[in-house]
Amino acid sequence: MVAKRDGFWILLYFILFLSGIFGQNISPEKYTSEEESKNPCTKHETCGQCISSSVNCTWCTLNLNIKLCNTREAHIANGCDQHIVDPVSEITIAKNRPTADGQNAIQIQPQKIKLRVRPHETVEIPFQFYFAKDSPVDLYFLMDLSYTMAKYINQLAKVSLALVNDIQKLTGKLNVGIGSFIDKVLLPYTDTSEDARIKNPCFSQKLKCESPYNFKQVVKLTSQFQAFSDKVSQLQNLSSANLDNPEAGLEAMMQTIVCGDKIGWRNNSRKLIIYCSDASFHYAGDGKLGGLVLPNDGKCHLNNNKYTKAESQDYPSVGHLAEVIEQNKVTVIFAVAGKNQLNLYKKLQGSLSGAYVSKLDSKDYTIADIVKDNYANITSGVKIVSPNKNLNFTIMSKCKGTKWIASDSCDGIKPAQTVDFKVVLTAPDCSSARHQSIKINPVGLHDTLTIDMELICECDCEKYPETKSPLCSSAGNLTCGQCSCEPNRSGQNCSCSIQDFENDLINRCRPDNNSALCSQRGECNCGSCICQEMPSNPNYHYSGRFCECDDYSCPNYNNLLCGGPSHGSCKCGVCECKPEYTGMNCGCVKSTATCLSKNKKICNGHGTCKCGVCKCEENSNYTGKLCEDCPACLSKCSIYKECVKCVLNNNGVNSTDCFKICDYKLVTMVDTLDAANNDTKKKCTVELDECYVHYLIISDYDTDRIDVKKKQDCTELINITWLVVGIIGGILFIGLLVLIIWKGFTTYYDRREMARFESEQKKAQWHPQGNPIYHPASTTFENPVWGREK
Repeated sequence: MVAKRDGFWILLYFILFLSGIFGQNISPEKYTSEEESKNPCTKHETCGQCISSSVNCTWCTLNLNIKLCNTREAHIANGCDQHIVDPVSEITIAKNRPTADGQNAIQIQPQKIKLRVRPHETVEIPFQFYFAKDSPVDLYFLMDLSYTMAKYINQLAKVSLALVNDIQKLTGKLNVGIGSFIDKVLLPYTDTSEDARIKNPCFSQKLKCESPYNFKQVVKLTSQFQAFSDKVSQLQNLSSANLDNPEAGLEAMMQTIVCGDKIGWRNNSRKLIIYCSDASFHYAGDGKLGGLVLPNDGKCHLNNNKYTKAESQDYPSVGHLAEVIEQNKVTVIFAVAGKNQLNLYKKLQGSLSGAYVSKLDSKDYTIADIVKDNYANITSGVKIVSPNKNLNFTIMSKCKGTKWIASDSCDGIKPAQTVDFKVVLTAPDCSSARHQSIKINPVGLHDTLTIDMELICECDCEKYPETKSPLCSSAGNLTCGQCSCEPNRSGQNCSCSIQDFENDLINRCRPDNNSALCSQRGECNCGSCICQEMPSNPNYHYSGRFCECDDYSCPNYNNLLCGGPSHGSCKCGVCECKPEYTGMNCGCVKSTATCLSKNKKICNGHGTCKCGVCKCEENSNYTGKLCEDCPACLSKCSIYKECVKCVLNNNGVNSTDCFKICDYKLVTMVDTLDAANNDTKKKCTVELDECYVHYLIISDYDTDRIDVKKKQDCTELINITWLVVGIIGGILFIGLLVLIIWKGFTTYYDRREMARFESEQKKAQWHPQGNPIYHPASTTFENPVWGREK
């Protein structure tokens, strides 16, 4: 007996394990992924998972028989409108110092913001950039002093003092400095085979130049412009030479940036490096040719203004240099000579934040021109950047006008001008760090907007569960409306014990052993089905003892389920119509009000009303919406024409014969008729004994009455004889008149022509003339020599 009882409990626990009810509810089979994709909220089982999955998902803290994670609209429809957990993002300004000019200029406002945001939510964070006046500027010249740069160095020496004076006019607090570089003093970069070549690497050209070096500082950043100019004029004495074409420019730039105190960089200044060269540059890996395997550590190694680790560390990489430039907020201007080198430095520009490249020319575009032009461009524009490349955000600005545009930069800014920006940030999911710090800053400036972002990945109700809650039958903890039952309890409210399953509670949730629990549309809770809403549409629900019914499979009317709420509702697949509607889809209206015609008859008395629509009799000639149209029927004027004639022939008396002809309608003689001609009054005319009689047919519900005007419109008889005589006489008169006019016109014309002929005849004069074709019969000749003297 004991063995049988133990076997029963083993079997019972095995069933509990398979059904998944040990410590939780009995659940039907999972919905398909297609249904879950239509409403992704319903698949989440905790409040934290719910609110972090989508900004459209909310949590209901009431212990209802519904999906606790759903959209706000679905919760409201299910009666959980007052207990919804839907965290809202919070933006709090933590530091907001006003903008300022001068030495301690503040150009970003606010400076720090605290942001609590839900995953996947998009928020907008506004801020302003202020172009401060008289802000400090540190300008450092980094010169390639290889021998081929001599002509450019001489030009800079001539204009150095004028150049710094021009820049000082743009800012009241300017410091300038200068450093030079060649290359590592190692083979194969520099010829170290002989001491003579080390002391004077230019001796083969019969020139005197400085011993080779890597990087040295010539003038620390200073406001003594005359001393700076004097040092620049002596730069030619520091020229040197090396073997290969590339130089140690990137290595010199690294030391210039990281050696802040030794170079003289000020904390709040705009830092500018003017890099001048006519050669390419060495970068990480090139040092291995000289046996250098230690990578560049990016630290300051200046001693007595000279770089001391040139022969022990490799050149820095471009990526390492870009990181240092961004950290120290330095702007680099490359002044490059040579077309081939210019293309190389333009590619380098793309890897460095806020870098500029200009072509250096000894005649047309000198170092001074490059510095002045680029400084004007840099200080009249702003570009907003962020090192947080792993986040999804966009910088937008109002550079000109009031319209926001997706742009992180603005040009043409004047001192004391303010520009509006905003960060459009889409928060990451909870797999990222819960707390992140986002830096937003203008290129080349130390002003920074810090956004401390906290992801909302947990509900407040999860932090403080209610232990032994009465809503959980005092046998479990209530967390955000969900019961977490003790090991020996189960059910939605922990109301079932393990022993209860001896009563076969599972089978109470299905009609037979071959059916699924709760028709796979709900959960079995202590022998009762808790039906759920349709996963793809939370507005539809399942019902019935086994959740076998639904409220969405009824027929439609006008593309609405059961004709819509005004017609009826769907109950277990059948439309339950409201009293004024009938039919399978509640599309048939019971009222006949829409079938009443103008005469107050249903379908004008020539049809039947079905579902509020007239169906005209087949044998009648009536058609139309209310069976009022009859194209083949006589008009009322034609119908009552003989009636009116009969009454008039009987001196206006409606005799017995006329009464029959008039179909027993009332005929009245009146002095005047109503001029209105509408649907109830029809004005007609009939001809009788060469007179026109006007009458009015008045329709009153289902009968007509006729008003006949006493006064008739009659025309007098015309005498045909006199009419014919008049017409003939008129024709003769018109013909005679035409002949007289024609005769008068021709006589006048003939007389005028005769007078003109006589006038011309009097003016004619006659003169005798010879006949030009007449020749006399005789011819006379003369002797040309007769009478001459011999």
